[in-house]
Amino acid sequence: MKLRLLIFLLFVIVLSCGQKGPYKLLEVGPQTLRSDSFEKRFIRSSKFNQNKVFSSDQIKAVLEEKEVEKMLFTAEGYDLNLHLNKEIKENLEFEKKKRLTHSKGPLFKKLVPDSFSVSDEEIKAFHDDLNREIKVAHILVEQQSLADSLYELIKKGESFASLAANFSTDFTTASDSGIIQNYFTRGRFEMDFESAAFDLEKGDVSKPVETIYGYHIIKLLDSRERQTAPLSEMTAGLRKTLLQTKEQEYIQKTLHRLHQKYNLTIDEQYFDDISRAYREELGKKEVLLKQIDTEILSEPFIQWQGGGWTVQAFVHQYNSMPVYTKSALKGRVKFKDFCIRMATPELMYREALRLGLDKQDPYRREIQSIRDHLVGEKCREELIYSRIVLTDREMESYYNDNFEKFEFFTKDRAMELIKNQLVSDKARALESSVISDLKAKYKIRFYDKNISRMAKHLTKRKTG
Repeated sequence: MKLRLLIFLLFVIVLSCGQKGPYKLLEVGPQTLRSDSFEKRFIRSSKFNQNKVFSSDQIKAVLEEKEVEKMLFTAEGYDLNLHLNKEIKENLEFEKKKRLTHSKGPLFKKLVPDSFSVSDEEIKAFHDDLNREIKVAHILVEQQSLADSLYELIKKGESFASLAANFSTDFTTASDSGIIQNYFTRGRFEMDFESAAFDLEKGDVSKPVETIYGYHIIKLLDSRERQTAPLSEMTAGLRKTLLQTKEQEYIQKTLHRLHQKYNLTIDEQYFDDISRAYREELGKKEVLLKQIDTEILSEPFIQWQGGGWTVQAFVHQYNSMPVYTKSALKGRVKFKDFCIRMATPELMYREALRLGLDKQDPYRREIQSIRDHLVGEKCREELIYSRIVLTDREMESYYNDNFEKFEFFTKDRAMELIKNQLVSDKARALESSVISDLKAKYKIRFYDKNISRMAKHLTKRKTG
């Protein structure tokens, strides 16, 4: 009996020693720091880059210096119910959508294959087409039935130019007989569009071709030869280009299917009203709400299954976006394309939720980490920065005592710098007292054996 018990205990010990899952490094009150979270952050730090060998003392010092303080503020933030703060909830909702739908997130991993393949025949065909450039005209419509009808009319002798002028939704080419102005080679447009265009003989018209923009009828106007390097010199580059093109085409088609699945619609009758209220000055892009007729503000503008934006909601969304993500709201084609791109993350988020991707452990841990960070920073703001009082008299006194530091600045700029300096000084002094109080309130526990294990793991990772 004793022998069996001994064997069982040895078995349990061996199993526990061989565990490969995340393990605890540090606890601060109810907050826990796991090995995977710490490693993810630490490998991006300068200390990881500067060292090849790591000791338990080094890792513990990093935990004391970088992690304990953050976890103290996070623990106190939850105790103060700051996770219920409206601003934190809004920021967290934004991060949830962002993390689920970005190009390396769980939705893309679910919908897009890890890799694509390109055959030698495809590379040769692509190279052959690079020796040729073409000029085309096209008619673009949204409904396949209309595209089929127009194609039949063209076969019966109707003028391509006239049909383009009357029916094409590509307003940049419709008024010019549907002609795309410049010659082009492979790689400029969507693969399906190009494949159909390059298969045509001069004067021929294609059957309707579907892309994410709608249905195209293409007419080849001209074709001419051009010189390129031999295939042997371009194979590697062409393979890379084709792989990238295939991946992007697959992603675009996947998103297009989402648009159809969730019935994405845009009421274009409001384009002109919004465009007239659009302003672009000093690098700032915005829509002036007061310039739009109040009667249409509550009208549906962009809609999808289960949600959408009124005209007013769209303007609010647009104005709150970072300027580098905005397109100028000019030209109906570009305006519509931007609206589609703007609504796409909303559809992706709904699809991710439908697939239950928000229930996966890696995502849930990531969101919890973001929530902890937001709560901790809000707590720091509440306990330190909101308590700082800075008077004009203090700032003037500092300016007069240190005038030589600011003699090359304007008075306004000098006072701005002084304010930042004094706030920083006061924050450091107050922070020391607050942290001392929090350390007295919350128990701090280091898992020394696991810290030693982490040190060995990082050393092995660095040295191989």
